[in-house]
Amino acid sequence: MLFNHLCFNFLCYIHILIWIVVLGGFISKEIAYLNIKFLIPIIFISHILPFHTLTKIKTIIEPIDTRAKINKFEHDLFITRIFHYVKDTYFKDSFQNPLSPQGMLIIGSITSSLAIVYNKFIF
Repeated sequence: MLFNHLCFNFLCYIHILIWIVVLGGFISKEIAYLNIKFLIPIIFISHILPFHTLTKIKTIIEPIDTRAKINKFEHDLFITRIFHYVKDTYFKDSFQNPLSPQGMLIIGSITSSLAIVYNKFIF
């Protein structure tokens, strides 16, 4: 039981860390290359599947009330609370939310590409 809980939390941290790397690709040229060549294409292909790979694994590890456990985990972290606040407050009425997974892939692609082209911070 404890092992399952630790694995579940580890996967949640990895999931959040992946999105931080995607959105923070402009920080360095190496991270930008990692994003453009590997991370963003892998995420894009995994989103084409009829299920979300990490969420499916989380459901296997914690089969009872998985969504509530994920929400509680996200609510306990400061960065995800800020993310959901911005997403729900500023982009609630937009046609397509730029902080959806597809929007974050686009933002990560653009900022990583600009970081590679200009070889420095873009902001």
